Amino acid sequence: MNISDRACPGRGIELVIKSEATLDHKDIHRFYVQMNHQGRKGFATITGLFQADPDPLTPYVLNIEQVKDVTP
Repeated sequence: MNISDRACPGRGIELVIKSEATLDHKDIHRFYVQMNHQGRKGFATITGLFQADPDPLTPYVLNIEQVKDVTP
């Protein structure tokens, strides 16, 4: 799944959930389920921290802290 900003059309960030424990957060789990049911298209406010990652396939990740305002 990719996330993008309306202000930056044509650019996005791959959203990777690297830990099953992340899905224990109800807001993040609800976002993930809603995006899958909506054909992976929608809008949300995602709060988190961009961090370097040792995996060469995902050198930068968004460490999600909160998801709110999810809409189709």
